[in-house]
Amino acid sequence: MCGIAGILYKGQATQSAVGRDLISMLDGCQHRGPDSTGFALYHDAEPGSLRLRFFVGDGDAADTAVDRIKEKLADFQAVIAAEKRVGTSYAVTVRFSGDLQKFASA
Repeated sequence: MCGIAGILYKGQATQSAVGRDLISMLDGCQHRGPDSTGFALYHDAEPGSLRLRFFVGDGDAADTAVDRIKEKLADFQAVIAAEKRVGTSYAVTVRFSGDLQKFASA
């Protein structure tokens, strides 16, 4: 069974309130395993820009995965504005104005 919790602040919420509330929500999930708990914070959208993150592994397999991701981005004319590899993740910000549904499905 999967559980998803969310919180949406409209108006003025202090950073300390956001952190406190997210950690409080995670307390109930702490015994579900390392792949079942976590949270992400997002900022306002930048029109025409997408931030993507991929789990690519490590070593040669990661290099191959990043190359395939770059090829697929190029197929959709998504222009890489910034990229960063941290551990087993590859994060990329792209400028994209095409069909988002097809892009996401690919």
